[in-house]
Amino acid sequence: MKVRKGNTLTDAELETEIVAKLASAPNISFAKIASTAHEVGRPHLATMLLNHEPRAADQVPLLINMQEDRLALTKAIESGDTDLVYMVMLHIKRNHQHIDF
Repeated sequence: MKVRKGNTLTDAELETEIVAKLASAPNISFAKIASTAHEVGRPHLATMLLNHEPRAADQVPLLINMQEDRLALTKAIESGDTDLVYMVMLHIKRNHQHIDF
């Protein structure tokens, strides 16, 4: 996939292209593609692609892994899944100073 290749498209252009190609495939995991984008050093593209992932349970762990704690917490709260909210809160508590928390 183009995420892995060293292409010259901007993150926004690549997001548009990926979303257009996958529009007819409803069972595709945007979280997996976002994970690949993060691994190859395109964190902004990863975050953009996660906005197309309908399952918060797939979004939140990757956002935590990407150190996007605030966004992970927002997505968890918006999902209404208390387990996800608790997971993010516990992560933040373990990884941030008490002053930050």
